[in-house]
Amino acid sequence: MILKIKMKDYKKKYIDISDSMNKESENPLKVSYIFQDNTESKKKNCPIILIHGLFASIFSWRNNVDVLSRHNPIYALDLKGHGNSDKPKNSDYSPMALTLFIREFMNYLEIKKAVFVGNSLGGGISLLMALKFPSLVSKLVLLAPACYKQSLPSYIRKLKNPLLRIPFYFFSSKSIIQQVLPRVYFDNRLITEEVINGYSAPLNLKGTKSAFVALAKGLIPSDIDDIEKQVPTIKHKTLIIWGEEDRIIPLALAKRLHQEISHSTLHIIPQCGHAPQEEKPEIVNSLVTDFLKKES
Repeated sequence: MILKIKMKDYKKKYIDISDSMNKESENPLKVSYIFQDNTESKKKNCPIILIHGLFASIFSWRNNVDVLSRHNPIYALDLKGHGNSDKPKNSDYSPMALTLFIREFMNYLEIKKAVFVGNSLGGGISLLMALKFPSLVSKLVLLAPACYKQSLPSYIRKLKNPLLRIPFYFFSSKSIIQQVLPRVYFDNRLITEEVINGYSAPLNLKGTKSAFVALAKGLIPSDIDDIEKQVPTIKHKTLIIWGEEDRIIPLALAKRLHQEISHSTLHIIPQCGHAPQEEKPEIVNSLVTDFLKKES
């Protein structure tokens, strides 16, 4: 059973933070996010920051926010260039730049430490937070994170090519999403009109496609070899969740990540693709809740 929770049920908030990686503009960066706290305990647990993947937005957490916020306060935000957050021209959209974006977000809201829950690109950003700003991270929950060198999906490779990406600007948002989601999901029956609309709506916003192209071009950091070598230094307790049928990031990398992070647990979900929080929300919500309830 899939939970029927729509992001429109949550009131979005907006803040203006510094775009520290845009040297050509001093304009503040508008960030779209939601905050949900359904905890009943007087003791406030460490907040969770949910970080979505490429081509995604807050919408990708529609089946998780309500359940997870019963135990921990939740912040779910649209990354720079995604959703309803700003998409400035000439800004840096590399994974490291987006990591600094998360740090600015935390500084503005005075979040001292958080549990990072990230999918795909968001999982890679969560790992970078643990490596670059370990004191800001309580625990990690990584859902098929992008963290090692690999062959990129064809739709991302096309965005990196000046000629092949031209059609991207002319295709309708729905047609783009209809091509991408069957690679992301294992069970295509879950790709409903609601899901297609939820993913395609942000693509209609000015600047989104240009931001995605910029991000695709810098998706694999130039210092990826150094980053990979640092992964074993992560000491945070980590929950790794992976779909057994993931066609975006190979399952072999899940096992490698589990081996390299000493305090990690790996859960492989059968009949599940690259977005476990969407295809198997009940399983993911249960795994995350149990993981966070354990003693720190």
